[in-house]
Amino acid sequence: MASEVGICNKALSRLGIDQLIESLDDPNSRARQCKLHYAETRDEVLADFPWNFAQSVVALSPVSGVEVPGWGYVYRYPTDCLQAHVVTDEVGARVPVGAAWLSCDVWNYDAQFPVDARMPFRVMADPVTSGAKILVTDVEAAYLWFTKRVTEPNQMPVLFRSALAWKLASEIALGVKADGRLHQNAIEKYILTVSQGQAHSLNEERPDRPRVSPSIAARR
Repeated sequence: MASEVGICNKALSRLGIDQLIESLDDPNSRARQCKLHYAETRDEVLADFPWNFAQSVVALSPVSGVEVPGWGYVYRYPTDCLQAHVVTDEVGARVPVGAAWLSCDVWNYDAQFPVDARMPFRVMADPVTSGAKILVTDVEAAYLWFTKRVTEPNQMPVLFRSALAWKLASEIALGVKADGRLHQNAIEKYILTVSQGQAHSLNEERPDRPRVSPSIAARR
């Protein structure tokens, strides 16, 4: 079974270190470096790309007593959100980038016009509650599509865990080896592994095709 310690040991082995750890609380510099960097590095890798396994949607909770000039609604920013992507109403979003198509048949002319289905929004600091964040938009009863914080290694695909191990290796290389070459090599391996993971993630979805008006379809 996958574990945080297992990912850390993979990072250490990729730096040529064969003295592995049994716990992040082990009394040695290897464990201390892994514990120092693991959580933030995991969140960075999650936010680098909208990995399918970490995508979620939630009905946003309104914030009372806070108004932001120019925006109609104020919502609480989800605590497990690492990257906000799209705000929608209850109709939802069928494509990640919010692309939509509007078919029109006017004056015997058939056409399809691209329509931006993404709703404007902004993430900002809560002016009332210190340390909290809010999301403002003009959408009533809004939903947020976002990358969530996934902490359980068994929920992470193999390629993600491999990318995380390379990224972690780049973060701890200078602390445990003081070798800039190992640091740079780990970064390059991370970029390569993320691109492989992205391709695998994209292969697990099939976006909608642009709709074709009935009159155009009849001519085919």
